[in-house]
Amino acid sequence: MEVLFVKEITSLYERFPCSMLSTMLLLLNLSIVHGITNTFMDKLFSLLQNELLPKNNKLSATSYKARKKIKFLGLTYIFRHVCKNGRMLF
Repeated sequence: MEVLFVKEITSLYERFPCSMLSTMLLLLNLSIVHGITNTFMDKLFSLLQNELLPKNNKLSATSYKARKKIKFLGLTYIFRHVCKNGRMLF
């Protein structure tokens, strides 16, 4: 597990201050908080990785792969609907 952790805290790409792990967490947090579909997130990850970020970036290709890496570290969301007004507990 130490090898994975060291690997995951590396920069998203050369000379970029955010790590790959923090970038994936931010993107997945947005999807959970705003109820964005997995299909949209897959397209967003693909767009970021293939078109917007430099070619040597380390972002996951899909949201599924990103969730898998985060789940391996024990960082998961548990979504529960709490009330009719849309308030949620994570």
